[in-house]
Amino acid sequence: MEKTQPIELFRQIGQIPPSVVYQAKPTGPLGSIDFLSQTVGSQNLFEHQALALVAELNRQVEKLRKESEDLKKMIARLLERPIIIPSRIYGLPSEVHHLNHPLDVLVQVHVDEVITVLPELELYGEGENEMEAIEDLKHELIDLYEELTNMAEETLGDKPKEWKRILKVLIKKCE
Repeated sequence: MEKTQPIELFRQIGQIPPSVVYQAKPTGPLGSIDFLSQTVGSQNLFEHQALALVAELNRQVEKLRKESEDLKKMIARLLERPIIIPSRIYGLPSEVHHLNHPLDVLVQVHVDEVITVLPELELYGEGENEMEAIEDLKHELIDLYEELTNMAEETLGDKPKEWKRILKVLIKKCE
């Protein structure tokens, strides 16, 4: 395998234009002195251009490192946001309580937990996965229904009165 001279290698990758760097050959009566000064000049130019190339590579590496850090921060922020999935509840885990029609809920998938939300009733359930969170919400729904239906209307505030009205439409209690 033939060994490529550094100057020729830089020429091949397009970093040094052929008109700028040349390899001198001894000529004339003072050829060896001319050759030596031209070679030293070429070497200095080569070293300068090599250092410039290394500096440019360092700038590019630093730029990539910064972009990589920025991407890591963006990914971390995105992971903090929950993924929101619409879902539907068709039944309740009770022999006594039955849904009159399917109930739309929102499932929020976070990195370390899942939360289901019933916005109209400001009610939520939580769990390690979607099924656990929905099951928890179903139990919360039954508990809220029982609590509000056992309270006198005049003791409730405006929101609980509205929730009680909604729950009476959603849930049928069969004893």
